[in-house]
Amino acid sequence: MSKRVWICVLVGCCIFALPVFAQESKQPSQAEMEAMMAAATPGPHHQAMAKTVGTWEMSSKMWAAPGAPPMESTGTATIEGIMDGRFVMETIKAPMMGMPWEGRGVWGYDNTSKKHMGIWFDSFGTMMMNMEGTCDGACKVVTMKSTYMDPMTKSMKTMKSVSKTLSDDHTVNELFDVDKDGKETKMMEITYKRKKA
Repeated sequence: MSKRVWICVLVGCCIFALPVFAQESKQPSQAEMEAMMAAATPGPHHQAMAKTVGTWEMSSKMWAAPGAPPMESTGTATIEGIMDGRFVMETIKAPMMGMPWEGRGVWGYDNTSKKHMGIWFDSFGTMMMNMEGTCDGACKVVTMKSTYMDPMTKSMKTMKSVSKTLSDDHTVNELFDVDKDGKETKMMEITYKRKKA
């Protein structure tokens, strides 16, 4: 049996644990090498994400309470491919509640866990939301959830995101608050339309 030593490496602000084989151990097997290559190779899910790369005009509706009239705003979303197509990074700039606002997300698909994943942060807070979920067979609908601490109530809450690709140039993202009983309340709807050159 080979020995494996875990070494913590500090990169930027993140600590990664990397497996390092002891001197007396053997090299990774062919099967292990193939598994690592499969984990690193972009596939159909990444190709679907690549179709979102570009500049989008966006409009949003946000409901402060069920039945209340929505607050509406418009803005621009820029999506770029990073890490040779393994991830996409989104930057949104739009006024929100009468104030300048910017949000950023990094989205990807993990070949190993078979999950869509993302991280979101914006200028209205200091938290980072981790999201995870799945898509339908054609990746036209991506559903993800995030558990986060509500800054107003200081309690943990769950948000559900449903992103629907209606065409290569038209996407709708719906955000829902999910209570402890699983009841969903629509909080926000964002419509993306690809900006024409």
